Amino acid sequence: MGKSKASNMSMLRLRGIRRVVSVAKKLPIKEGIPRVAAAVKKSPTKEGKSYMKAKIQKNPNEAYYDIGINANLTCEAEQNTNLYEIIWYKFDSRGYPIKLKSALDGPGILTLTLNSLSAKDSGSYKCEVFRPQVNYYNSQFVNITVKVKPEIQLAATYLFKKGMIINCSLKNTDEVNPPQVKYTWFSCDSASCDEESAKLKIESYSLRLNSQARIAMKYRCIAINAAGSDSKIIEVIKLSKSTTF
Repeated sequence: MGKSKASNMSMLRLRGIRRVVSVAKKLPIKEGIPRVAAAVKKSPTKEGKSYMKAKIQKNPNEAYYDIGINANLTCEAEQNTNLYEIIWYKFDSRGYPIKLKSALDGPGILTLTLNSLSAKDSGSYKCEVFRPQVNYYNSQFVNITVKVKPEIQLAATYLFKKGMIINCSLKNTDEVNPPQVKYTWFSCDSASCDEESAKLKIESYSLRLNSQARIAMKYRCIAINAAGSDSKIIEVIKLSKSTTF
């Protein structure tokens, strides 16, 4: 009888367990409470790059500046991070980097100041941010364009000769930036020598004169690019037997 009672108790327990399992299968799974505890598997290690890419917060890709002003180029890594080395370079005409300024174990920010900009400051600059201890590196380029307007260089007076050519020469040809310059010649047919009242007008670098209506005539040349413009008035004198100075 004892064995029969024990057997009945075992059957009841088994039925109870089956009922609980059956109910558990029907219940929704709540987030964070898994129904079945599975074995934790390690995710495969991904093969990374040879360095982690640093973030550069401030650095324009391209910037335009007027000649003579000061320019600040700032290269900044992540905020609130120290132990960086930052280097500023400028590339020469052959494409080789020239080290201009560096900072080691600082706050992760370095400003390169270019004082009194001139045409020679135009070019490509590079900022490098890295932490060699943890293979942490990044770089960024910035192209600097210093705008330089044309400056005309002409004599004040010319003697007329049929077929003569006068070029609107610049004294800063090698520095003008951008180098694309538009030239306009026109005759001074008013006291103000304005373009609107001119009887002769040509868009050209050169002024060719085959004839001249008066003994003395004035002409103006205007040279203009994206940085600005310059103009100069010249006088052309046609000699005759009665011409005196």
